[in-house]
Amino acid sequence: MLIEALNDIDDELLEQVSSRSKTVKYYIKMPMILTICTSALQSGLTIVFLKLLTELGESGDLFDHMGLVVTMALAMGLSGTMQLHMLNLAMKYYDQLDVIPTYFA
Repeated sequence: MLIEALNDIDDELLEQVSSRSKTVKYYIKMPMILTICTSALQSGLTIVFLKLLTELGESGDLFDHMGLVVTMALAMGLSGTMQLHMLNLAMKYYDQLDVIPTYFA
């Protein structure tokens, strides 16, 4: 994998290849961090939608606001699906030993 190969190369050798190679090595995991942050934000959004549906159910107004309930249920499903997709995308391109601890941090 290119990411692992680039991380294993010494900084002096990278400087000989190109002066910009060190910049690439520095930012090589930035897409992983952004993907994991997106997944974590989707997780929080799923919990907010679930909390809203729970509060509507406990107040007894669940059937009075059926349009809102359907919209929140669809949004919760979409948000949960996107959370899993983004996390799996990060694990597809990066090592799981980097992705999972970063996700839980």
